[in-house]
Amino acid sequence: MQTYQFRNVERNDFPMLGEWLRSPELLKWWGDPEEEHRLIRHDINDPKINLMIVSLNEMPFAYVQDYCVHDWPQDYFASFPPTTRAIDTFIGIDEMIGKGHGHGYLGQHIENLISHGAEQIVIDPYVANERAIKAYEKSGFKKHSEHETHDGRICLMTYV
Repeated sequence: MQTYQFRNVERNDFPMLGEWLRSPELLKWWGDPEEEHRLIRHDINDPKINLMIVSLNEMPFAYVQDYCVHDWPQDYFASFPPTTRAIDTFIGIDEMIGKGHGHGYLGQHIENLISHGAEQIVIDPYVANERAIKAYEKSGFKKHSEHETHDGRICLMTYV
């Protein structure tokens, strides 16, 4: 099993993140790269959200963020316990997609969240993002429900 490294996003990561957000794979699922990049730059100083770069052998290749579901309320999060953490993530280097890294680093990240008191972990990919849903299922998530959002139909998944 690979060991992944996690570190907080730093301002000098912004150009790399901007490049990743413009990749064809991410354009399908993460929306306008300029808007997403602006949100990351804005959230870097928000203590309610953890923004991290994931590396393998000191090579950055992915982004993961987590936050308490009640700090960014969505109707479909309302029934979850107060310590529930939501995860958003992507692999930014195309050559790293489809090689099991998503499953690998998510497993490590989830273990860390649980060890720090998270009662539940959720993730909400688009229903049409079958690759992500399969990767999340390999990481221990189960489909919970589907919901229509202003951005499209999502599949709410819970970590079991």
